[in-house]
Amino acid sequence: MNLLIYGGGAIGRGFIPWVFPPDEFKYQFVDVKLSIRGYTTYRIKNGHYEELYIETSHFDEADAIISAVGQRNFIHLSGKFKHYPVICCENDSRLPLAMTSVNHNYNIFFAIPDVITSNTAPPELLDKDPLSIVTEDGVLYVDNKMSWLGGNAIYLDERGMFQEWKAKLYLHNTPHCIAAYLGYQKGCWYVHEAMQIPHIREIIERVIHETTQMVVNRYSIDPAFALAYGKKELKRFSNELLFDPIKRVAREPLRKLALGERLVGAARLCIQSNVTPHGIIEGIFAALQYDEQTDPDYERNKNMNIYTLGLDSDEPLMYMLMEKDG
Repeated sequence: MNLLIYGGGAIGRGFIPWVFPPDEFKYQFVDVKLSIRGYTTYRIKNGHYEELYIETSHFDEADAIISAVGQRNFIHLSGKFKHYPVICCENDSRLPLAMTSVNHNYNIFFAIPDVITSNTAPPELLDKDPLSIVTEDGVLYVDNKMSWLGGNAIYLDERGMFQEWKAKLYLHNTPHCIAAYLGYQKGCWYVHEAMQIPHIREIIERVIHETTQMVVNRYSIDPAFALAYGKKELKRFSNELLFDPIKRVAREPLRKLALGERLVGAARLCIQSNVTPHGIIEGIFAALQYDEQTDPDYERNKNMNIYTLGLDSDEPLMYMLMEKDG
């Protein structure tokens, strides 16, 4: 089968070929920064790197499109996604419906990459191939309406996708970006370096405890599933083989600080679920202080503070933020 992959970053280039193996699928990448004929992706398995060389193709017709371009760029591709089945690997479950409303393609389905994929590799692998990229041995959960595509994906019904998405959003995305923002403040380059700092690890453990309680209370997520998921996250954030860059995970803080997103949104949901989000609040302040000049949000983030987050002045989270802000 022919897969047209929009986005040659971490997920599209590093992870997807492990899900849809090159002996069964051909790949054509569409990415403004990518012009390659082949590259190497490495999967971490049993404590070692497993190598897979990908030869890229050029074809006129695709059997399916996989989108991994980032949330901000997804809707701009509406004209490109009119006539093909699309697997949306973006970090927002609302995007397939939003795209359908724009281009009237009803074959756009959500997917959840339960994986951390770096957008780079350690020096010894980059010496072999400058385009090398490293990924965990993860899982791609896909809406079961796309099950005909096969590969190594796991196709789930609506309830299964719901549970995996809430876990990914709050048990992975929330503590992951907080680890990055806190690590940035300490001058770390990679997330695993941040997790080696006891104070940061303690905060991340607290965040995972808070979000675990929240998803169980609010969404009736199975407690055993949520607890196991949280333990998995602590282990993967600390993986020294992954070389997951702080700047990759911390990028675009304004999106992560949006009212319904993984920081402010998660904190509000915790309060509504009778969970006090002390750890998440630490992450909100760290995100507001993120001043990496190469980040797309740099200029706007300079003017952000707790009063520009869009919170009502009388809501509990605002009181907690004001109290911490002094």
